[in-house]
Amino acid sequence: GIFVVNFEDLGTGMPEADLVINALYESDLPYSHVYTGPDYYCLRDEFAHTRPRDLSEKLNHLLITFGGADPSNLTHKSIRALGGWIANRAIRTKVILGLGYPEEWESPLREEIANRKVTDLVSIFRNVKSMAAEFKWADLALTSYGRTMYEIASMGVPAILMGQNQRELQHAFGHSKNGFASLGLGEKVTDDQLLATVKSIDANPKLRVEMRNRMAETDLGGGAYRVTQLILNAYREANLKKSQTQSIGNE
Repeated sequence: GIFVVNFEDLGTGMPEADLVINALYESDLPYSHVYTGPDYYCLRDEFAHTRPRDLSEKLNHLLITFGGADPSNLTHKSIRALGGWIANRAIRTKVILGLGYPEEWESPLREEIANRKVTDLVSIFRNVKSMAAEFKWADLALTSYGRTMYEIASMGVPAILMGQNQRELQHAFGHSKNGFASLGLGEKVTDDQLLATVKSIDANPKLRVEMRNRMAETDLGGGAYRVTQLILNAYREANLKKSQTQSIGNE
């Protein structure tokens, strides 16, 4: 008799719930109570209430953020691959580490930054108060295929994606049709491949505009409202069925 709503559920509980919202996993499933895809992503308030800034014609600011833990240490990989480019182009770079990023990895990361002679250009942050403000600052972002890609898209920031694992690659929104440079599984991306991708985006302002325009085609700002309406409607239907069942039982 309990009304159940599940989010991001591909398991055995999916058929049993009253409503399932799978924003990350886009798929055609034989269930009328399962809704999938970016139309049902619920942006955090800080993103819903922050307007993107105008796209800079010149790429000056790079943001590197690979989620809470970054188990594949794609942060270090990015600095190693891009250090020379950052130095040559004098790119202001922010590295945002999640709470789960191992402390023992931070020292080698700082050593890499020092070895690349970009200490004055690269800043490392933890416990950032407003990710929306950081994305608004960025001209290009490097991240993974998690929820961050929706937040980046809502801000219209050109982005390069590298996955932490195979499961992340099931998050279909991180595709070129939605404005991303999708490189696949991070551990298989070579330093040269990452650098070439960044240089290509850097050299082509029209490409960055196209990436932003494709991101804007998805109405991420309306996702929370759509999900709220689905929950309310499903709750009413569940209560109606419950009342009808009780009425039949009392006859």
